[in-house]
Amino acid sequence: MSMISQMDMSLPDTMKAFTRTRSRKELLSIHMKFILLVIIGTLLWNNNSARQFTSESFNSLAEFIEPETESKPYQSIWP
Repeated sequence: MSMISQMDMSLPDTMKAFTRTRSRKELLSIHMKFILLVIIGTLLWNNNSARQFTSESFNSLAEFIEPETESKPYQSIWP
């Protein structure tokens, strides 16, 4: 039995995704996404107004997504 097949049998499915071979195009895509994420994070970290805008946007999105509050059982008893 080869070393690779022994390793495949011992790794859980989630780890197999990390060990699979990727094409050059896939690797470039992964690296470019990571670099873009680092650049955006750095710009947000250094710019207070961008940070404020982002936090307000996330707040308004959270308020939009939040479900309606249902009436509590005791509200019908006490006015």
